[in-house]
Amino acid sequence: MKPIIFSTPMVQAILAGQKTQTRRVVKPQPDGDYVKQWIDLFEPPYKPGDRLWVKEAWSVWEHRPDDLPIRYRADYRNDYKAKWQSPMFMPRRYSRITLEITNVRCERLQEMTEADAVAEGLKVSAAGHYYNYHNKRPHTDFGCPIESFESLWDSINAKRGYGWETNPWVWVLEFRVGSGRQ
Repeated sequence: MKPIIFSTPMVQAILAGQKTQTRRVVKPQPDGDYVKQWIDLFEPPYKPGDRLWVKEAWSVWEHRPDDLPIRYRADYRNDYKAKWQSPMFMPRRYSRITLEITNVRCERLQEMTEADAVAEGLKVSAAGHYYNYHNKRPHTDFGCPIESFESLWDSINAKRGYGWETNPWVWVLEFRVGSGRQ
C-alpha cells in the first residue's frame, strides 16, 4: 500500500463522498515531438487496484481514550486551535482513509471536463456558486466548476511551477473509498 497526501478541504470532500478523482503532476514533464510515445512508455505511479492510505493534517491528543490518540484537522472548524502536524509526517497507523484506484489516465490539465472538476470534490455554496480557493471565500463569479478547480490547482501547484496556465501533463487518478484500515 502506498501513501497519498490530501489537503484538509479534499479530505473533507472524500469523507463526504464528493471527491472521486485527483490529479497529480507527471514528473518529469514530457517535451518535444515524442510526447505520445513518452506517455505510452512511462510507468504511472499507480495502477487500477492499488490501495492508497491517505495522509492528512493531524494532531496528537493525549486525553483520547481509544487506541488512536489523534485528531484530524478535517474534523474541526477553522477557528479550532491546535498544533496541526503536516500530512507529510503522518504515520501509517494514524491513517483513517484507504482509497482504491479504479482508473488511471494521463492528459493535459486543461483537458478536464466539468464533470471531472466536480469529481475533484469542489465546495459549492448554498447559492450554487463554486468556491474560490485563492480568496478563501465564496466568489459569485465562479458559476463554472472548472474555474473553481483552476483556483484550487493554482493554490497548490502554481508556486511549484505547474500552474493552470502552464497546462502540465497530469496523472488522473479515479478512486473509491476502500473499507477500513489495512
